[in-house]
Amino acid sequence: MGTAGLGVIVLALVAVAGYGVHVLLLRSTPRPFRQYSITQATTSGKARLTAVSPDGKYLLMAMRENGLDSLWLRNVPTESDTQVVAPSPAAFESLSFSPDGNYLYFARQETRPGSSTCYIVHRSWAERRNCWSATWTRTRFFLRTVSE
Repeated sequence: MGTAGLGVIVLALVAVAGYGVHVLLLRSTPRPFRQYSITQATTSGKARLTAVSPDGKYLLMAMRENGLDSLWLRNVPTESDTQVVAPSPAAFESLSFSPDGNYLYFARQETRPGSSTCYIVHRSWAERRNCWSATWTRTRFFLRTVSE
């Protein structure tokens, strides 16, 4: 093998390496939000607060109607709604989901000034309305089981 043969091999290796770099740099990578859809969750104008589950399959909504707040859980794929908390004058302060999406967290103002109740509800128990309640004021902290 002479210098001409060695030159051909080097040229072939450079061509293969160049093609590899070209493919590596110009390959199509999936881009986030390249394909998505937007769906309006409510048209009533009654939703005050919302929270989206980590997997995007559930929407927790605090709705206000006639001065009363209620809490609803929407299954986004089926577009079905489940009432989690019946209408009440107590306003919701915050809504969220656990990182795994199985628990709903929400806080409500109590009738006493400076007092709120934080609730934790398992998503599958929403229809049973059983939950834990933690109430705090400036001087006390209470934990109790609540059944509405």
